[in-house]
Amino acid sequence: MVRGRVVDVRRGNGLFTVVTEGGDSFRASTVVIAVGSRRRRLNVPGEREFTGKGVSYCAPCDAPLFKDKVVAVVGGGNAALQAALLLSSYSSKVYLVHRRDSFRAFPVYVKLVRESPNIELILNRVVIEIGGSRAVEWVRLRNVVSGEEEVVSAQGVVVEIGSEPPKEFFKRIGLQTDGSGYVVVKPGQLTNIPGIFAAGDCTAGPFKKKFDQIVVASAEGAVAALSAYEYLMERRGAKVLVPGWG
Repeated sequence: MVRGRVVDVRRGNGLFTVVTEGGDSFRASTVVIAVGSRRRRLNVPGEREFTGKGVSYCAPCDAPLFKDKVVAVVGGGNAALQAALLLSSYSSKVYLVHRRDSFRAFPVYVKLVRESPNIELILNRVVIEIGGSRAVEWVRLRNVVSGEEEVVSAQGVVVEIGSEPPKEFFKRIGLQTDGSGYVVVKPGQLTNIPGIFAAGDCTAGPFKKKFDQIVVASAEGAVAALSAYEYLMERRGAKVLVPGWG
């Protein structure tokens, strides 16, 4: 087990060289890419400064920290509405800020949010600044229809606007990706590069049902490991013995 950030995977002489940010390198016959995806940022003033000081990207992790406080949740998908519902059981007030006037989330979540007494919907708005002294104290919003701005008092901001894969990393390796930057996998978690397999939230493609769940990623990891084993055995000319019940 080696802790480090991988920055490149190079091919040469029938092997792969995995290079880390610290300059270490490891050679292998196969590689399984399972880097997941990263949370999208708002990229507005104050977001970076107040990360960990009121700005959060994980409601289940940080909900208790917002007990009896006012919190703004940003987003309009399932994750955002789930976060708002969870926080409503801790916080005195939850603002749900969404850039549209309708939600992409499942109808059951929309119904529960609309019925919650301490969740207020702020629609057709985007966050343009997060401010405060030592911690988050307010959020500046812009109306996408009228262009008007307003400041809402809040002691926390939970960002739930989706995730994205490390596109530049995949491009550097030469992996085929879809329009959103996810690695395209074939059955067996194969990629366009023989010997490289991919699994989990970083993958997509016509052979995959895109459903980012832990159970799905774990299953794909097991399939990728088996495919790597089969790949190695076939390269050695050995008979592939797939583990089973016999």
